[in-house]
This record gives sequence, structure tokens and C-alpha cells, in this order.
Amino acid sequence: MKKKTLVVYLIILISSLTFVFALIYSPAVNIRAVDHSFIKDNNNVYHLFYTYYNLSIGNGGWSYDPNGDFFGHSISSNLINWTDQQNVINVSPLGTWDSKNVWAPHIILFNGTYFMFYTGVNYSSENSGANIQQIGFATSQDLYNWTK
Repeated sequence: MKKKTLVVYLIILISSLTFVFALIYSPAVNIRAVDHSFIKDNNNVYHLFYTYYNLSIGNGGWSYDPNGDFFGHSISSNLINWTDQQNVINVSPLGTWDSKNVWAPHIILFNGTYFMFYTGVNYSSENSGANIQQIGFATSQDLYNWTK
């Protein structure tokens, strides 16, 4: 292979990687954004929802203290610049089906209403060391305000 051709391929590869890395959403320090859900609204704004883990709680690891108490929400019009929004879908009061954690959001648009299906976790009433996980949903007309 000629040296000139190799250089051209290398430039293309580096340019491609730069583009890919520019599209990565990075939350604040000590925040782990996992279990993403991604949807584009009617105004061509992209909405990213994710399980929000604060790694500064619980010894610095989500497996030690999964503190997914709500979903993070960020928006972008170009998939490069992201703006964090108010968090959505807080855990419910103790004793309800999603009182310990919420995780794994998934959003669909149906007949003009957004549906967010997600997993809720509650402590077992029979075994305080066990958790019960169930799937529920919330609805929204604008992706900012949600009703369980």
C-alpha cells in the first residue's frame, strides 16, 4: 500500500473517531448514567433519559448501594451539546411498588402521549433483605412532566 493512501486512511479514521466521541453524553463527576432511553420530540429535540446513580453515595459503587432514586433527563438539538433538565420519576413513598429504586426507562409515543415504561423496586414485605421488582409506567404530553 502506498504511503499516501495509508495517510489518507489514517486521517479518515481519526476524523471518524472524533465525530463518534463528540456524540457521547457525559454527566457530572461521580454520576453514572445507565439504562438509557432516547426519543426525539415533534420539535426535533432529542431527549435522553437514564437511571441516575450518584457514585459518591454508598462507598463509590452502584452495586454496593444502588441509589437509582429517579431518572436523569438531558436534551440536545444537535446530539453534540447537551443540557441537563430537571430529574423525573422519583421513587414513591415507602410501601409502594417503586419505593426503593427506579431503573431501565423505555419511552414510546402512542396517539400523542408519551409512555415511559420502567422497573420499580420495593422491599419485600415477607423478607426485609429481599426486593420485589415490577414494571410500571408513567405518561407525559411534553417529556418534562410525568404522571405515574
